[in-house]
Amino acid sequence: MSANGALLVSWYTTKVDVKFTRAARKHKVGRERALQAMHNASYTGEILMGGDAKKILWLGHDNTGRALEIITVQDSPTQPIVVIHVMDLRSKYRHLYEQSKETT
Repeated sequence: MSANGALLVSWYTTKVDVKFTRAARKHKVGRERALQAMHNASYTGEILMGGDAKKILWLGHDNTGRALEIITVQDSPTQPIVVIHVMDLRSKYRHLYEQSKETT
């Protein structure tokens, strides 16, 4: 945990803070659940969306086993990861989630 209580994600070799936009809260998934799913992610990969920033898709489950999809941006490895989208896993990404669980 960081000084402000946020979970530090160690997807990279160094730990970075995770911040949430207001838009990330649209589907009413709590921050703690999202952080758990990021920590438990069985799939992460770059996705193509509008804008210049590289966007990363995380597919993982929270501590209750509920699968979530999370989209983040990060300007550089030393900057915080910014969560811009969190919701229950949709069928659109279900195949990636299921395939990644088989290999982990």
